[in-house]
Amino acid sequence: MKGSIFNLPNLISLLRALTAFPIVYGIKHNQPIVFLWVGIAVITDWLDGFLARRLHMESTVGAIIDPIADFVVIASVMTFFTLHGYISQSLWWLMFFRYLTIFIAATILINYTEQKPKSNLLGKCSVCVFCFYALSVWLSFNQPLMTITLYIFVTLLLLSWGQYLKTYATPILKKISS
Repeated sequence: MKGSIFNLPNLISLLRALTAFPIVYGIKHNQPIVFLWVGIAVITDWLDGFLARRLHMESTVGAIIDPIADFVVIASVMTFFTLHGYISQSLWWLMFFRYLTIFIAATILINYTEQKPKSNLLGKCSVCVFCFYALSVWLSFNQPLMTITLYIFVTLLLLSWGQYLKTYATPILKKISS
């Protein structure tokens, strides 16, 4: 289950992390190519896990790289938005602590129980809604739509955070009690 970093699903995850730079650059310089880069980020978020399962290449390394790649992309865009006043610093810190606590819980899960962390649907949905929010900010959609999208994103962010922590804590607590 440990696995090598050098397999196709892991390389796809690493590619997703690299999309952060052209996405932020495209948003900053108002370039339509940003749609392509966001599309690549969203597709690779699905594709890496699909291929890992289909090709029997699921690995601990991949389980770590995937959420880090998500974090790099989302944190880069959110940092740009925070610095330019599109979102509050509170939301940036909420997102940061969410990823940090999930990463710590996943690390404990891997090292203490030897189980592999799994993604959850709410987490994937929050990423998709954030992509929609980011594009709506970039395209200057009307404020009510951006506000609603932001509230949906925060709700999904919080729900997925709780779901991740509960899912990871259950086997850890079982191991402790046995």
